[in-house]
Amino acid sequence: MPMTLVLEPPTLPLTIGDDYAKQNTIKFTITLTGNGPVWLTLQIPIGENGVLRKAEDANNIQIATPGTDPPPDVLSADAAMKEWKLGDYDKGVQVNGSTTLSVSISNILCRASDKTSQLTITGATGDEPLVTRDIKITKAKPKAPDNPILYFIAEPTYLIGKGEVKLSWDLAAGTQKATLSTPSGTKSPDASHYEDAPDGTFAYTLSVGDIEKRQVTVNVLTAGWQELFALGRPDRNDKNNLGPFPSVIFDSGGRNADALYAIFVRNAKGGGREAVLCKSANGITDWEIISTGMPEGMESSPGVLLENRLWLIGGSAVDPAQISNRISYYDLGAPGYGWRDAGVEGFENGARMGHACVVVDGKTIWMLGGLDKYHTCVNDLWELTISYPQGNGEPVKVRASKKTSPPPEWLWLPRCMFSAFKHDDMIWVFGGVSSPNGDPLGDLWNSSVSSVRWEKTEAPTGLNNAIGTGAATSGSTLFTVFRTRERVGKEGWKTTDCLFNLTSRTTTSLTWSGGPQTPSKFDINEQWNAWTSTPHSIAVVGFQDRLYLRFLHRNALYGETVVVAPIFVYVNK
Repeated sequence: MPMTLVLEPPTLPLTIGDDYAKQNTIKFTITLTGNGPVWLTLQIPIGENGVLRKAEDANNIQIATPGTDPPPDVLSADAAMKEWKLGDYDKGVQVNGSTTLSVSISNILCRASDKTSQLTITGATGDEPLVTRDIKITKAKPKAPDNPILYFIAEPTYLIGKGEVKLSWDLAAGTQKATLSTPSGTKSPDASHYEDAPDGTFAYTLSVGDIEKRQVTVNVLTAGWQELFALGRPDRNDKNNLGPFPSVIFDSGGRNADALYAIFVRNAKGGGREAVLCKSANGITDWEIISTGMPEGMESSPGVLLENRLWLIGGSAVDPAQISNRISYYDLGAPGYGWRDAGVEGFENGARMGHACVVVDGKTIWMLGGLDKYHTCVNDLWELTISYPQGNGEPVKVRASKKTSPPPEWLWLPRCMFSAFKHDDMIWVFGGVSSPNGDPLGDLWNSSVSSVRWEKTEAPTGLNNAIGTGAATSGSTLFTVFRTRERVGKEGWKTTDCLFNLTSRTTTSLTWSGGPQTPSKFDINEQWNAWTSTPHSIAVVGFQDRLYLRFLHRNALYGETVVVAPIFVYVNK
């Protein structure tokens, strides 16, 4: 259909600086004339001269289009542009003669230059050329504000071993020159940027005069465990700000992946908690939100990455109230569809929580064990075979079949909240508990993929007392992580975190190296005493020769007062 698209107003202002993000709200209307559906997208340019400096600066942007369903969600992002869908991805916005859509964009963190930029609205009807319209964005520095340092950032904020970092800042109009403290002393740069190569973690301080200061820390990750706050640190003094924490890290099953994907739970604008899907190309820096429309009730389901799709399978890894046989996926090649439910056959009796999922090959996922709909732990095995669609927009289909159970002597005991993984063409089952609040099982089993015959094997020392277990392959090495808990006196508890790696394997025995690992950069025992209560879950994923460890307590999902943990990264020597 012939279509016209009008934006009002044609020009909108933004204020540069961290302190002005909450004040930066721009509103406009889109008037469409014609008949039939129109598919609308909003594009925000990224870069030093764009509206946003970096893609992750959009993590807290809120976009509203009252009267449309569903709410806007991220379509795509690259180095130069971030794009949102406005209206239904499949059905578009229906136009009958004339329709006006109101758009509000708030919480815009602008750290770009004061050069003019623009927002772009694109309309498509399917049978006519695309129609694009721009809104001019005028960016301005505030004059004589209370805080003359508008922003101070480091790119990147994490380095592994060594590397270069670029510090950038901007000052309010008419502000005097700033000074910068560095590992090599105080500097007075002529420009608003400075490059450095710190030998270790350092807090850079930018000062204007004797009063105003801002600080940014560059973390240099060395061998061992490190804390990673991907979406910002929690406020330990604010019980209502538990901070963003990981609930799912997607496991690629040892396959190469272009990025690390994770679900984080954070404070929602209207109260409570919300889950968001994030990615990082290097697993350390530049974490950006790529979707906010998560499948309800699957915020902590086991997740895997397979064939350019993220999969969430069944109920929660940690919450006994979330038992489900739902299977949802997110197509990284078609993000506009968001999370979709797969067309599933044969899975009526597959509802689980506290189960484990393993990528077997390019079209097969195994689901093992867990708590079933009768709240009974099981030790069964389901094979999920994926049929990929031939046409665009068609949903993925999954055929579920229950594998024949081997004799009892070849089968591990029923369990939940355990770890399963693939290593050396074998599927391994590691640890777990007899019920969500039950006793540790403390064992290790494996079986070949081709012939399901489970064999109990030698486990790392201390596993028999493990209240949480995780394992993953990093490079060619298998690592196991688990937390043990022992009562000390009548009221206290002692927790120990252990890391072991499999150094050799023969047909008759395993050799493990390692032992209790208490990372020196944080005190687990003091900080996570509340976390040792049940139920809880550990998950470990390998990515780029590093281990990524996620601790999750059930209560943290619902905003209750309980300690939440960041991602922990294990850097090999």
